[in-house]
Amino acid sequence: METNNKVKHQSSKKYLIAFSCATALASFALIAGAAFADEVTTGETHKIDTTTSVTANVETTADLVETKGIEAISSAESSTSAPELASSENTRGTTSATTNESQAPTETATVEAQAVSTRDSDTSKTAMTTPVINEDVNVTGGQYYSDQNGEWHYRDANGNDLTGPQTIDGVQVYFDKENGIQAKGVFAKDPNNAKKLNFYDKDSGALLKNQFIVTYSNDTKQYERYYLDDNGNPVYGEYRINRRSVYFDDKSGTQIIDRFAPNGHFYDQDGVFVNLGTNRFVEIKGKWYYLNNSGQIIKGSHIINGAQVYFDENGIQIKGDFDKENRYYDEHTGKLVTNRFVTVKDKNYFIGAKGTPVKGATLIDGKEYYFDNKTGAQVKGDFGGNGKYYDTSTGALVTNRYVNVDKYWYYVDAEGKPLKGSQTINNVPVYFDSYYGRQVKGDFGDDGYYYDKDSGAKISLEKNRYHNINNHWYYVGSNGKILKGDHVINGVQVHFDRIFGIQAKDDFVDKDGINVLYDSFVVFGTPVKYYDKDTGELVKGRYFTSRGKWFYADKQGNILKGAHTIDGVSVYFDDHLGTQFKNVVKNGHYYDKDTGEQKEVPRNQFVRADNGLFYYDKDGKPLSGSHTINGVTYSFYENGQARQGTFGPSGSGPFYDEVTGAAVREKGFHQVGGDWYYTDENGNKLLGLQEIDGKLYYLDNTESTSLVTGYLAKDKVLSPEQKESTRYPRTSSSTIIEPKIYSYYYFDAETGAAVTNQFVNWKGNWYYFGKDGKALLFDQVINGQHLYFDYEGKQVKGNFVTDYKGTRYYDENSGELVTNQTRTINSVTYHFDENGRAKQL
Repeated sequence: METNNKVKHQSSKKYLIAFSCATALASFALIAGAAFADEVTTGETHKIDTTTSVTANVETTADLVETKGIEAISSAESSTSAPELASSENTRGTTSATTNESQAPTETATVEAQAVSTRDSDTSKTAMTTPVINEDVNVTGGQYYSDQNGEWHYRDANGNDLTGPQTIDGVQVYFDKENGIQAKGVFAKDPNNAKKLNFYDKDSGALLKNQFIVTYSNDTKQYERYYLDDNGNPVYGEYRINRRSVYFDDKSGTQIIDRFAPNGHFYDQDGVFVNLGTNRFVEIKGKWYYLNNSGQIIKGSHIINGAQVYFDENGIQIKGDFDKENRYYDEHTGKLVTNRFVTVKDKNYFIGAKGTPVKGATLIDGKEYYFDNKTGAQVKGDFGGNGKYYDTSTGALVTNRYVNVDKYWYYVDAEGKPLKGSQTINNVPVYFDSYYGRQVKGDFGDDGYYYDKDSGAKISLEKNRYHNINNHWYYVGSNGKILKGDHVINGVQVHFDRIFGIQAKDDFVDKDGINVLYDSFVVFGTPVKYYDKDTGELVKGRYFTSRGKWFYADKQGNILKGAHTIDGVSVYFDDHLGTQFKNVVKNGHYYDKDTGEQKEVPRNQFVRADNGLFYYDKDGKPLSGSHTINGVTYSFYENGQARQGTFGPSGSGPFYDEVTGAAVREKGFHQVGGDWYYTDENGNKLLGLQEIDGKLYYLDNTESTSLVTGYLAKDKVLSPEQKESTRYPRTSSSTIIEPKIYSYYYFDAETGAAVTNQFVNWKGNWYYFGKDGKALLFDQVINGQHLYFDYEGKQVKGNFVTDYKGTRYYDENSGELVTNQTRTINSVTYHFDENGRAKQL
């Protein structure tokens, strides 16, 4: 077989516009008749059909979801304008058969890859150019055996496990150098060149050569087709196989199917080169490309027929969008646009003389507009970066009128900028805040006056009395303005916020007269004085409660802090907040839960204090760490509080009872906060995927050097294998390339158990989980429907899938494979054949 990766395509006066291949279970034949079109002149556009078969006598695979069948290109002749391709003189057949009784029996592998030979009767033998290690040493007399994980090994007649490349009973096989596992249905590093790979049959483990294979690609995350050369290595780049030009990705070795290759040429749904002509536009799947005089797609900026156009890194012509240099091209013609407005993704732009969006304030036809300084998007119904307002509809500068932005009113002046402070507009006194310029309505302005909630007009409230506005109390003084700061009104000491004028009620104030803010468990400020929740009067010379805590204010109204004796009782108040110590052990003393009186710490006993459980020894000191008391194990934090309703240090077992704090050493679920955990009979957390009472659960096993997690997964789709592979990766010395196909599960939102035999919609994606709880992947038939799920189990709906089987489309509603019908998708019309392969019309 001739394999040549340096193929030069020759142009023709006629252009092949339609041919394709079809598949059979073990091989496929490419039989194409000629279909020609008249020569097209430079710049003429034409829709290209790259999928049509022009012969009817082709076999097709009956089962659409069968992944074991592998297609190989036939040597059958066809008359086309594609380059003439030579066939090899001798092709090798499939080598997956069992060779003798010691050969490992056929088993189902995770990656299904069935080798298929190419059919060519006019072949002659070609010797391998690279010697194979141990090729001349034929091992006999040993025995294959399977380990506890179902992996195969070979033990020779001397009782030694073989590793590396071997020839056993005449069959070239390979065993991992690290652990002796036989390579089956996987790639392994070529023993003669570590930068290359070999592939071994999934059943026999035999080294495969000179044939196509289909196996899972870790690069594309789907099943792909490869071709193995005389040495069993995947080929890369352009090759001639059976007089057909095909292309394999330069990095991954996967065959290019139904798209352009890095060499700029197009390959159809069978992976065969299609001559699309030269110096012309072509439309494929709704995208436009241009072919140069070598028939290759061009990229970047070009002048074609006098028009400047642009093609992205994939050769797709940019239309209705910007290129890398931020130049815009017409949505219909693709020509560079200059000096006009355009709309892109609901944003308006003005394209200048160089084809790029203008930015900032710009005069266009005598009107001022503003365009964002970074993106160039036009500002409408908002203020620009220059502080001016631009109209909601036209985007033109607005002057001398009220405008509304995000439910706030502003008045813009003759320059289009918002007014601030006290203003008179149309003889009406109004007020705009001094920072943003928002009009004050239904509230007090910074000037101390009240403004109407509807019109915003200044209103004179009754003087020398309290007013309740928006559920806050204010006091309007004799000048018509609200009071701020400390005041005595009718003999009562009161306080109004120094900024907003709101009266302090059930509020603490700091030394500067600023209200102290309490946000959940965080306090902003240091409380100094307190004002009664009902009257607003400064509290003096008594205990009071606020927010569930006790305080004491002295005769001057100052909140006490630290140690004090009140009415002959020794008490203590927090040094910062002033809260009284009650039912806590602090500073070597116990403070009574009712009175707060200072007492001696109890000894040799448990004490429930400060919302926790403590044990004080004979010296009155709290225990810390792990201790056994009266035959029961407890664990105490460094501050002496016993662990309750949680696990030990760093999340390790056992679980400690939520009431007694005693260690629990038995099987069962335990709740900590909002999470559930499961412990074994010794009280240790179970981790990872576990079967409990006949159901599968996942208990988090996140990588951590200092923390044992183990919380129960709920309402999650995840792959335990993927998590484990990240945490415990195979060592780099392994010579076998493991396919990274992981099993995904959905764990129920209520029970946490893996669901089975049902569809699940999680975060907007549909999955189907089988009887073992695993998400189905790739081609599947469920309830008679042909469906497709990606490598993570997400169902494909309303989208195309392109792999070694060609390009198919799955319905946007049902997700079912579309067959035997014509549809228009994204403005492009396709016909789908009985196998679902798409043909652009």
